[in-house]
Amino acid sequence: MKKMLQIFLCLVLMVGFLSACSTEKTVSKESVQCLDSINKEYVIDQIDPEYQFVLSENKNDIQMTTLDGQTVTIQVEENAIVPPEGGYQTETIYILRLNESKLEEEALKDAKVLYFTPDKIENKSIRLEDVQVADTFSIYDGYVNIGEIKGVFVNEELKIHKEVNQFDSIELKVDGQSYPCSDGKIQAENFQEGTYEVEFSLEYDQKPNTIIKNCNFKGVSLLERYGKEELLKIGQNKFENEWSMLYGIVNGAIFEPDPNSSIKNKNGLEYGLSTDSNLHTVQGFENYYYSIYSRRYPMVNINMIQKDGKVYFPTAGVGGIFPVMTVVDVIDSSKDEVWYSVKIEAPVQVEGEYFEYGQFSLVLEDGQWKYGAFTDIDVLEYIDYYS
Repeated sequence: MKKMLQIFLCLVLMVGFLSACSTEKTVSKESVQCLDSINKEYVIDQIDPEYQFVLSENKNDIQMTTLDGQTVTIQVEENAIVPPEGGYQTETIYILRLNESKLEEEALKDAKVLYFTPDKIENKSIRLEDVQVADTFSIYDGYVNIGEIKGVFVNEELKIHKEVNQFDSIELKVDGQSYPCSDGKIQAENFQEGTYEVEFSLEYDQKPNTIIKNCNFKGVSLLERYGKEELLKIGQNKFENEWSMLYGIVNGAIFEPDPNSSIKNKNGLEYGLSTDSNLHTVQGFENYYYSIYSRRYPMVNINMIQKDGKVYFPTAGVGGIFPVMTVVDVIDSSKDEVWYSVKIEAPVQVEGEYFEYGQFSLVLEDGQWKYGAFTDIDVLEYIDYYS
């Protein structure tokens, strides 16, 4: 009986020993602290010195160092990262950089950088500080351009000190009104130029930070915004594509009047309603006109007759040989208008040489480039001259 009891106790001890040896060491979600969810950086303290990280994907790009920069030689056996001889040491923080490799542990499967140690880490979080933002912001097209905002993430214990310029959210509060910031801009229609006290509320990885500073909001000239080369292209393209249309609008020749609806002016010339019903009324014509010309300037003289709220155009348009218009230079610009100098030359069909210089402007209105003012350029004068 005594011998049987000894055998039974030996079996119990052996089973217990085998069970203990077969227990797989794991990392619980509770022991994992996320430092930076955007860059997938985690920290684990009080890890078993003999813990083996298991890889679900091994791209042979794993690196391990200590916090003070010493390289730790990595040995991978059957997709398990074997700890160094003697296990992971106390009073040492290790950094595992996985790059494109992946860990199998559920709590670490998306990790890119892992800080770990057998010791306890008192501070397992990072804070945002030293936020930097410009003092002057530009206003255009209903937006205020904030530009880049930078900050520094710090954890003294883990010696983390890195610059960041991407945030989960950025919000500005100006004169008590909040403006969410997206892609470095806030949408602020009719925002007035001036200096304001601005409160910046930033959040990165659920870590908030607030700073308050005085900022200058100013309109940006088109020349500053686009540059001279781009503005010259815009001006020349407008003339090349629409110069003949400008003549046509002024002399009423592009509106295809219907001779069956004609009336006569005091000189007996016939005028008719446009075949486009949208141009029959004064309001309809103004809508068309101001889709090409800016409302900033009064309507130029148009060869048409207004009668009983309707608009009539000449049934026989004015002919002519159009001069060659070349944009020479950008003279000046504001935040929504640019002034050009242009050279007006005789076409090759005309004998002799004839040219002069004039000026015109384009206005950026309703998101479109529209004609503004013309100086020393009389459309009908050139039509008459070359007719």
